[in-house]
Amino acid sequence: IHDFFLSLIVLFNLIFIKAFLTGFSEGVLQSMIDTSTAHIILSPEEKPIQKSFIPNQEKLRNQIETIPGVVGTLRHYSVGGTISFDKNKTGSVKYVSAPILGFNQKEEKTIMGVHKVIRSGTFPDILNDDEILIGASLAGDYENSVQGSDLGGVRAGDKATVHYVNGVNKIYIVGGIFEVTIGFTGIS
Repeated sequence: IHDFFLSLIVLFNLIFIKAFLTGFSEGVLQSMIDTSTAHIILSPEEKPIQKSFIPNQEKLRNQIETIPGVVGTLRHYSVGGTISFDKNKTGSVKYVSAPILGFNQKEEKTIMGVHKVIRSGTFPDILNDDEILIGASLAGDYENSVQGSDLGGVRAGDKATVHYVNGVNKIYIVGGIFEVTIGFTGIS
């Protein structure tokens, strides 16, 4: 009887753990698709010469959108940079490097799900030139933020400075803070 129960427990663990891991990986994959990557990513050419953009984007997007089952396409512009924030306005500024992603908000709402995971503030149809959205893990003071690698508590309505890799610095109002399980957590 002891061996029977031991075998039963081992079998149960094997089935349960496999089902749990399968469900977990499918959940992570779905979160990435919904909030970061969609189903297909096209990147600029890397060889023979690396390019920073895809030429003839509109033509390519129109061709892709004729494929049955394709809901639509959207364009993302990605650059590196740093964001800084002085929570208490005392000169004690925190800096965090983050990917900076530019996109069309109306297109984003049609295809992606970031607008559904706004934790604070709003996901507007059109951001003003002086507004940004920030991931909760970057903003800080949220459950999933990593101590030391966040801004220490940015909230919607606060002002933060983005330092672009080309040397341009710009002050933005944080329009919203989004929280994703896994995937893009930077600045939009």
